Amino acid sequence: MFRAMDDYPLICRTTLFMTIPFTAMHFSVYEGAKKWLLHIDTSDEAAEDRLSVQLIAGGLAGGAAAAVTTPLDVVKTRLQTEGVHSPKRYGTTAVLPVLRRIIQEEGWSAIWRGLKPRVLFSCPAAAVSWGTYESVKALLQEKPE
Repeated sequence: MFRAMDDYPLICRTTLFMTIPFTAMHFSVYEGAKKWLLHIDTSDEAAEDRLSVQLIAGGLAGGAAAAVTTPLDVVKTRLQTEGVHSPKRYGTTAVLPVLRRIIQEEGWSAIWRGLKPRVLFSCPAAAVSWGTYESVKALLQEKPE
């Protein structure tokens, strides 16, 4: 069930290879979506503090980041589970050769497997996370009377 501790560096490397682009895109899209939503609704100066803006921007950010990084997640999962659920071995821990091999052997659609559930999970999760973060941040920044 569990892989040997010898595989720990592989697991960390492949996880970071997927997580870093996901996080970078997540934060960028969140800030961009907030600016876009605020540009649309200029009726309220405190609109940035509205939970609806935070939830929508967070959901967009989570969904976009999940969608774009799905191929990297597929590679990460394949490398972390190679030989466990199938006899397939890639012979390398490098991400790009594994990505190329998946495309060559299974076609382009293989790197997009799991896209819908990944996006459907990430949208509400990111919306709740950003809404909670921004709400708690605002509470902590309030000055006592």
